[in-house]
Amino acid sequence: MEKIKKIVLFLLVFLAPYAIADTLSQSDFYGIWKYTDSEGTLILTFTQNAWTAQINNDNPMTVEIIRWEFVNNNNVNTFQIFPNGYRITIRQLNGNIASVFIYINVEKTHIIMPEFSSDAVITKQ
Repeated sequence: MEKIKKIVLFLLVFLAPYAIADTLSQSDFYGIWKYTDSEGTLILTFTQNAWTAQINNDNPMTVEIIRWEFVNNNNVNTFQIFPNGYRITIRQLNGNIASVFIYINVEKTHIIMPEFSSDAVITKQ
């Protein structure tokens, strides 16, 4: 009986994250995402090859997405709610190359982008 408990524990602790990872796709990020606070509204749109950001009613800014790389969230404060995501490599407006991390919750309804804000939760529209 003890051996069965150990096997079940192993499956729950170690294999469950891999099962989640297998079901996560970069296409889960495609679409429109919105964040509103006292300073205004941010609209983000992700496609396979582009990321567009618009603040309030200003002109939208679009950057090219060069690569999507699956990553695990290692931040002890957020990994339980946002366990996995992608590191996207982008070509910035000035032509420089940069990377941004985007993590998504298991329900695939909210994302966080730690480089931009430690507490902004962005909602799928």
